[in-house]
Amino acid sequence: MKSQSQQLNERGASLADVHGPSEDRNPRWYPLELAHDENGGQCYRWGNETEQMWEDQLRERFGLGIGDYFGNCTGLLREIQMRPAFFIVFPDDYPISGHCAKIRKFGSNMTIVNCGLVRRRASHKDTKGYFGMGAGFVQSKYVLRKMAEESPIFRPIWEDLKGISPDDCGIYLAERPDPDLLAPLQKNEEALWAEYRDTRNLDKLGLDLRQPQAWEADALFRAVWLEVAGDAAGACRVLRPMLAGDEVYWEFWEAVVDFLQKLNDHPGAYEVIQEGLRRYPECVMFDRMGCDCCMAMKDMDLAEGHLRRMLELNPWGPMEMLNHAKCLQERGEYDRAARRYEECSEHGELGRNNRINHAYCLARSGRVTEAIALFRQLADVERPHAAALNNIGMLLAGMGQLEEAHEFCRRALELEDGVCSLWDSMGFVHLKRSQYGEAERCFRKAIELEPEFTEAWRHLLHVYHRSGEAEKLEKAQARVGYFLPEELARFEREKGTDITD
Repeated sequence: MKSQSQQLNERGASLADVHGPSEDRNPRWYPLELAHDENGGQCYRWGNETEQMWEDQLRERFGLGIGDYFGNCTGLLREIQMRPAFFIVFPDDYPISGHCAKIRKFGSNMTIVNCGLVRRRASHKDTKGYFGMGAGFVQSKYVLRKMAEESPIFRPIWEDLKGISPDDCGIYLAERPDPDLLAPLQKNEEALWAEYRDTRNLDKLGLDLRQPQAWEADALFRAVWLEVAGDAAGACRVLRPMLAGDEVYWEFWEAVVDFLQKLNDHPGAYEVIQEGLRRYPECVMFDRMGCDCCMAMKDMDLAEGHLRRMLELNPWGPMEMLNHAKCLQERGEYDRAARRYEECSEHGELGRNNRINHAYCLARSGRVTEAIALFRQLADVERPHAAALNNIGMLLAGMGQLEEAHEFCRRALELEDGVCSLWDSMGFVHLKRSQYGEAERCFRKAIELEPEFTEAWRHLLHVYHRSGEAEKLEKAQARVGYFLPEELARFEREKGTDITD
């Protein structure tokens, strides 16, 4: 039977190989890798060098071996919502908890650890009064950078770690803070700690956060099982009446909104959100749900209003930042959206769809070379995304690189031939090559798949104009002018020019 430490450290030696010998890396930085144990639970793996460092320098401080610490302190790790995390360890517990709690904005950005409490197996949450900070789980490289901008304690740490990838994860052994930096921070230190130590629930102000009573837990259990069984409407019927009570267990609100969203009843979900905001006007949890709901309804103005409140509470929140980027993109503010996606990537590598969105915004804001480079990364994988291939083709066509553009558009259609935008892009390549018959066929296929696909109709007008088919052009102009007048006006402006999209 393997020990917990052995289970958690499985493949540890390979990590040491990946990160290279000690002389090739930062001597204060020791890598960890988020993984899963043999039971499917989250854990960390580490190399032999990292484990030896812990034994030599940190076992006495924490009173635990590395396997036991990262295996047993799951309460701390669960508060870190995104991987990677930077575990910053100071030489001692210093009176900087209040300062750091205020600077971090919100509890999940950085979890504060007192090593003395860990040694005594005491709960941070239940310990009353003031305690110093000996370590901190910093959620991401972005948070570390922002901490350094606002705190002199973290500036030297940032200078040492700023070259590390946002996707790295590890333990950093910080130096003893400069006494001259510490002294000015001591004013009101304990008062700041008392004010900010419990910021984990600032988004739920006013809600009933107690443990549920037996009947409440049972109702939530029944509702969840109904939803899992495919009866989201039945799940709503179980919980919806309970929202009218004077004391409502907070998870009921979240569950009802979630069930309605899964039924695609976004207006109904938004009514529940508005009801919650009327009763709990300071509760930002409803703004988070409201933002998601409004984005599903494509109402970006309302979504951004909710986002504004969320970002006032926590301007460093990864999901808030990502939703802001999407809102900016939908509103056509591509330059701001591209910069926002870049900031989001400091929280860790973006998912495929968000990287496509980032590249699209780069392209629309004139940063075409960067956009193509990012799209190529998405295309150069075992299972490329059709949208990435298609966007490369479209951008290359706009730059006049037509042979390569055709190849990328062909590969995209091989993956997904039922998407109107892919046929439009292939038609655009043929248009640029003066292959008007093939271009017309592709644009008509796009229109067959989506009758009001605006770009395909405008491109089709260009085909008829350039090929000299006056009768077809006249009929198409009449139709486009009737239901897409803006596209007809754009075509008239573009006639005789070398269009790029």
